[in-house]
Amino acid sequence: MTDIPITDSILREACAAFAFRGEVCDIKPCGNGHINHTFIITADENGVQRRYILQVLNTDIFRDPDGVMENIVRVTEHIRAGLRAQGGDAERGCLRVVRSSDAGATGAAAYRYIDRDGRFWRAYDFVEHTVCRLTMDSPDTFRTVGWAFGHFQHQLSDFDASCLHDSIPDFHNTKKRYATFLETVARDPVGRTARAGEEIAFLKARGDSCSLIVDDLAAGRLPLRVTHNDTKLSNILLDEST
Repeated sequence: MTDIPITDSILREACAAFAFRGEVCDIKPCGNGHINHTFIITADENGVQRRYILQVLNTDIFRDPDGVMENIVRVTEHIRAGLRAQGGDAERGCLRVVRSSDAGATGAAAYRYIDRDGRFWRAYDFVEHTVCRLTMDSPDTFRTVGWAFGHFQHQLSDFDASCLHDSIPDFHNTKKRYATFLETVARDPVGRTARAGEEIAFLKARGDSCSLIVDDLAAGRLPLRVTHNDTKLSNILLDEST
């Protein structure tokens, strides 16, 4: 991801590249994430204001950004179709990706914009009247967040995960992660192993478990499924009233 500053003109060009409803009247930084640059966009359409999330995807980390967007579109369209079939709230109950303003764009190009400095932009509808927790405030919140992640898995239980791109190859390959851990401990590149003996021993005692899921997937004993893989509080939006 380029280190060239994001100017107001770049932001305006990025806004124009997406099919926001109305005229953009406000742009503000959003959130406290460490990976992507995020903004809240407010657009006015004949007195009706709507908000959107506009984001620069970090392509140093996500080196196949088109694959990432294709994954998101496929997953959210599947969830949205399921909500409609069950009589649920398909507009509020599922993330909606905003299309590019280029009506002729297809595939991933229909959901992204690459600016003059090479940044990769994407946009979503802003989900109003929701809250995001950074810390746990009550057991009820913890229970609700756990239910939400479980519900996400259930909504995708009939989704063909083989159609998704591996957006960061081997990022969740625990077998390779453990092998890298052992190799790094042996090299001790920054001289920390002596101070982390208890933690290293803890992991080594559980080394045989690191390959269970990977091996069962390879052997066909475990079906391939979509998983969230970043199940932290701040990745769930909670209704501010209920």
